[in-house]
Amino acid sequence: MVTATASTGTVPTTQATQTTSNPYINLPVLGHRQAPKKYKGRHRDLDRFLDHYKHLCIQYNITDSAQKCLGLLPYCSDEVAETIENLESFVQKDFKDLVKALRWLYDGDRKKAEYHTGNLEEFTNKWRQTYIQDLETLKKYQRKYIRIAGALKTAGHIEEREFNRWFWAGLHYDTRLRLERQMTNDDPNLDLTVPFDVSRIIRAAKHIYSRERFDKFLLAKSDQGSTTKSGRKSRKSRRRKQEETSDESSEGSTSDEDSDTEDEKPTRRRTTHPARETSKHWGRRVIYPVGTL
Repeated sequence: MVTATASTGTVPTTQATQTTSNPYINLPVLGHRQAPKKYKGRHRDLDRFLDHYKHLCIQYNITDSAQKCLGLLPYCSDEVAETIENLESFVQKDFKDLVKALRWLYDGDRKKAEYHTGNLEEFTNKWRQTYIQDLETLKKYQRKYIRIAGALKTAGHIEEREFNRWFWAGLHYDTRLRLERQMTNDDPNLDLTVPFDVSRIIRAAKHIYSRERFDKFLLAKSDQGSTTKSGRKSRKSRRRKQEETSDESSEGSTSDEDSDTEDEKPTRRRTTHPARETSKHWGRRVIYPVGTL
């Protein structure tokens, strides 16, 4: 298809001109690498799905509200599509109201309130028992921490100061000692009155757990041996102390009980039996109690 102009004659029409009538038809089909994944009604996927679709509309120059509403249906499951078709905002072809209705029906705000400070405290208490010996474990801890604490920070439930404090609180005691020693070496005037910034902690960890260290295997063995030996010794000493205290308490209690029982026991009197008669019977000496003969 061509269009005529007075000055230049005939020029081919551009793609933008061809797609002004039904722009949603030119959107990539479901399953295409540019198309969003099919939305099935999960609240976790709603924001990501809507953002992807809005960017797609900008890329394909879809500005009409009615075309945006029509183009949304092929990317939804049958159940979600049927729900959308029966919404008043879809019937009126009002895309902004349609987005609001979807966020309400499929609980789009639930993701922001999914975590609370109790989850963060439980997470840090659990990870505080893990001694970090390499960057892999530290990165795993940081990823899981950001998922909870980052969501709380984005929602405004915690501030930057608390974000840093909880990150430090989730580290093992020995790990904190090593990191603080390294941060003090880097900055002798390290401020101990405020929680350490997460970026500063990560920078110190990169130096301690560097993969380029020539003595990495020695440090790993020494750390593992010292922690296990100290842990065993401490457990043995604690067990020994508990046994000694329990023995002393049991001995004290038994001695007290014995003394009490001895005091409480009535004194027995020896009963003197009457004289017994003896007789000879078949060459044997038989003793008969008195009164049996």
